[in-house]
Amino acid sequence: MTEDKDNKFKAKAAAFLATVGSISALIGFGSTLALVKRKDPANFDKGLEETGVSLAIRALGRGTLYAFAGCGCLFYAIWKLSGANNITTQVQQQSHITTTALFQEHSHGTCLQAMVQ
Repeated sequence: MTEDKDNKFKAKAAAFLATVGSISALIGFGSTLALVKRKDPANFDKGLEETGVSLAIRALGRGTLYAFAGCGCLFYAIWKLSGANNITTQVQQQSHITTTALFQEHSHGTCLQAMVQ
């Protein structure tokens, strides 16, 4: 009986979060469109002439460029800050840090056991 109540609660919580997230996204998108139209109506109307496919392709291209450049800069900075000279020493350092953090002793056993419970 308690498992059924727990599942119903989780379903209601998921529906609530999905509803709030959707409403927030719609409000944010609408207010952004209104702000852009108010600030620069000429470019806003020009943008409406562009087809959805060309706009989506352009957005995908820019998003991909930004993602690769951002992640590349982040990973390069981590690599340089760690002091590694090549990829093998970087992998060894990261695996040592990761295993040390995962199996560090806590009052309830290892950190990995605490995550499973």
